[in-house]
Amino acid sequence: MNGEKSKAATVNPVSWQAHYSDVSVNEAAVFEPDEIYALPDTEKVAFLNWFHAPHNQSLAPHQRLAKYLEKTLHGFTYNGSTHNATEAAILDNGNCLSLAVITAALASVADIDLKFQKMNSPPVYKKQGDIMMLSSHVRTKAYNTVNKEGRDDGSFPKVLVPASVIIDYFPSYGNVKGEYVSQDAVSAMFYRNKVAVALVDNHVSKAFWLADKALKLAPNDPENVSAMAVVLRRLDKQDEAEQLYQQAIAHDITDITLLSNYLSLLSRQGREQEAAEVGELLLHQNDENPYSWITLASEHIDRRELKKAQYFLDKAKQLAPYLDDVYREQARCFFLQEKLDEAHQALTKAHQLAWDDRSRALYMAKQTALESLR
Repeated sequence: MNGEKSKAATVNPVSWQAHYSDVSVNEAAVFEPDEIYALPDTEKVAFLNWFHAPHNQSLAPHQRLAKYLEKTLHGFTYNGSTHNATEAAILDNGNCLSLAVITAALASVADIDLKFQKMNSPPVYKKQGDIMMLSSHVRTKAYNTVNKEGRDDGSFPKVLVPASVIIDYFPSYGNVKGEYVSQDAVSAMFYRNKVAVALVDNHVSKAFWLADKALKLAPNDPENVSAMAVVLRRLDKQDEAEQLYQQAIAHDITDITLLSNYLSLLSRQGREQEAAEVGELLLHQNDENPYSWITLASEHIDRRELKKAQYFLDKAKQLAPYLDDVYREQARCFFLQEKLDEAHQALTKAHQLAWDDRSRALYMAKQTALESLR
């Protein structure tokens, strides 16, 4: 959604809980948002002792935070697990959301200002059964504290932008900057990631209560609506899932994932006219995540709906013309239409933009195979 819609939605948040129930859902213990950012007292003391040590005072507070993270999490390695702050500190691993959580926890201890920024990146959960679910990537920006000390004449100096430092894993070539979000929204992402894990593990009741938490924290995020609708479908609450989809459309709280999932529900039920209407909404969706369009295009290529796939790839190309993923899928689309020259050109472009040797080698092999058919 664009900024104007987001602002309007925030003024009048939707009460999603009125459209689904916990009838026949087993109780499951779910952590509270504060627990995500809680740190052991020993960890707090160790951080503050280092933070306030005289030999570290030459660095600004936000830089001290970054240096402490670099020092203490030197062996912090990426994996797909979403850890809370305590787990991340103990295990020294986790995904980007885990790193953002422990950063926020330490920043709170030292009273350092933070901002969270969503990053659009290749999805981790591309497909689970017939449901498309994308993972969340967020990074943090720590800001220097600005003290507006008055001058002798009573005036104050102008401060344009305080200095900041970005805290994230080494940036990936495929990452695309997204919007800034609140800590509640980040907490909702945390719950949403746990929903995906619970669904994969077939713990559907637990997924329900996790999704409920996410919706209460960030009711205007369509990804949270999608997560709950997916859970309701797994609980055989199809009517309640559809109510969420319809309310989302009515309140203009939609994205590609939500509309795709609703379209999937309608198509399986043979409701062709309604599916066509949702499909039309999908064509005109304003989503700034190129990977959402690429994933959607890939789905349509698999179904041989090549005209729509090309339309979605054009959307992705407008947003991120430097991603080799766009041209890889374009090559597939052209090949299935027996447009071999266009497919070869797309593969050539993908090869030029490839980020690693493995991808370059793969594109080169595909080009060679294609040349033998021309």
